[in-house]
Amino acid sequence: MRKQTFIFLTCLAFATIANAQALSTWQVSKGEGVINLPNGVKSRNGSDRLPVVYDYAMVPAKNAPQWELAPTTNGQVNYGNSSSSSLDKAKYNMFTQIDITYFRAFLDLRNVSKDFKIQKATVTIGNVDDQARMLLYNSANIDGTKVDGLDGRRGGKDFTTDFTNVIRLGEINTFIILQVDDNCCGNILTGGITVRINDMELKPDTEWITKNKTIISTSSQYAEEKPVALEADKFKVNAFSVNQGQGRGIYYFGYNNNDLTTGRIVRADDANATILQIKKVDIGNNTYAFKVENYLANSGGKNAYLVASEDKKVKIEYLDDKAGFTNKGAQFISLPAFTKDKGAEQFLSFESKLKPGYYLRHSGFVLSIDELHPSELFKQDASWLIQKM
Repeated sequence: MRKQTFIFLTCLAFATIANAQALSTWQVSKGEGVINLPNGVKSRNGSDRLPVVYDYAMVPAKNAPQWELAPTTNGQVNYGNSSSSSLDKAKYNMFTQIDITYFRAFLDLRNVSKDFKIQKATVTIGNVDDQARMLLYNSANIDGTKVDGLDGRRGGKDFTTDFTNVIRLGEINTFIILQVDDNCCGNILTGGITVRINDMELKPDTEWITKNKTIISTSSQYAEEKPVALEADKFKVNAFSVNQGQGRGIYYFGYNNNDLTTGRIVRADDANATILQIKKVDIGNNTYAFKVENYLANSGGKNAYLVASEDKKVKIEYLDDKAGFTNKGAQFISLPAFTKDKGAEQFLSFESKLKPGYYLRHSGFVLSIDELHPSELFKQDASWLIQKM
């Protein structure tokens, strides 16, 4: 009797943990379609399938409308067939084109108990044509992380990626699969996708996406870094990169003296430009307004602020102090720098309160707010060094 009770309690505890872990059904996006590789770049070297193809991946945003339920057979993902390739048949065996299909599922670990531990977390794909890579997105891996050496290729069955060391408890983790077709005529991901936590297979919850539709639809990002404090009270803002990293440390927030309203980045040695001297206005919750203390235009008794507008332009405008605290165009959330290039630990990035998901950046030496883009160029253009005055 005691043994039976023990078995019952063990099964009950196991079931409780299982219910706390929720896996969504898998979705698919056909991405951007056929991609022509640059001259000199091929997807294969002889029989070797090359990982260079993943450099051209553009994972669709979390709220992108093209995500749809992945086709299944007997509950297992079963995508494509031997003639479903979109690649040019005339370029067979040339390996100069690719087509990337994206699959995703959300692993919801928000409600697991405090005592729950991840001892093993794996994802297994049955079969791919021509190759695939699995990524995981969470707050510690906002750009997605992969496990080196575990890409799946045609001819390999049931390849498994171990995510044990990168899963994050207490939040939603997102699995993304990049499935690459690099030669017609098949375009395939079949045999199912299996997620196991501590050797227990998680069955997809067919209602999870509907229940969490608001979470999915209100953000373009799969995971967001937590805001951080802007420590300096008075400062200048230095651009992390200009011309792909050239001239670092030379350009600052400023304006041209013959154009007093357009926010720009200007050279420190430009006699026709003024570098902004900014005073922090703390709105709360790591949100700040940037008050410009050395603005030359007629103030009319008001203070100058850096202000983003609906058209994504960033201007220097006069606001009364109350508006500085309430005008969302003048408010920015302080985040760790998007770029992780050497030295970036000292930098910050800023999200607009006016347009969530849009970030302060420079392009063509002009300041604007733009939607987050996965390219390193964007990340550097949206990363700033705060130089205390």
